[in-house]
Amino acid sequence: MDLRLIAGEPSAAERDAVDAVLGPPGSSWVGGDRGEDAQVARGGHAARSQRHLLLPVLHEVQGTIGWISPQALGYVCRRLTIPPAEAYGVASFYALFGLEPRPPLVAHVCTDIACMCRGSRPNSA
Repeated sequence: MDLRLIAGEPSAAERDAVDAVLGPPGSSWVGGDRGEDAQVARGGHAARSQRHLLLPVLHEVQGTIGWISPQALGYVCRRLTIPPAEAYGVASFYALFGLEPRPPLVAHVCTDIACMCRGSRPNSA
């Protein structure tokens, strides 16, 4: 698979939000600083075993920063060994994730069938 990662470095706050869920990176291959381990790669089952953490990590970045920047998304992809298209697809699918800066307070109104089953009424014009 050709993994083309998103360019740019995340801010310290974005990096801290991701690391709060995943822990500090174990090597430079998963977002750590380049150093002695520049020739060590871990992947396979170990990398795939962390993919279930994508949503919790995106929630943490969104909750801490207020939105998910391309640089934060790139860092998430490096840490979880997930293709950027897949992570972007997940982040853009959910309406509660913002891929561009948002105001500090955003109101979401549920108008789907699940909310109607719980007693909400559709807008009547």
